[in-house]
Amino acid sequence: MANDSEKGDELLVFAKWMAFVEWLMPATAKFPRTARMSFAFRIESLALDVVEDLVEARYTRDRASIL
Repeated sequence: MANDSEKGDELLVFAKWMAFVEWLMPATAKFPRTARMSFAFRIESLALDVVEDLVEARYTRDRASIL
């Protein structure tokens, strides 16, 4: 992922969250098999839901209702 300074129009919170998601995905892949299919999937799904909300907030005028 590029430096925050290279992405001037990108929301700082989006850049930070994507860095977290890049760390999170390999971390959840290391979960034990019994937890990976349920707990890890739920964590990854919630993290990607936040990404979706941040992208939607970036491109809409009514950000308060999304965030």
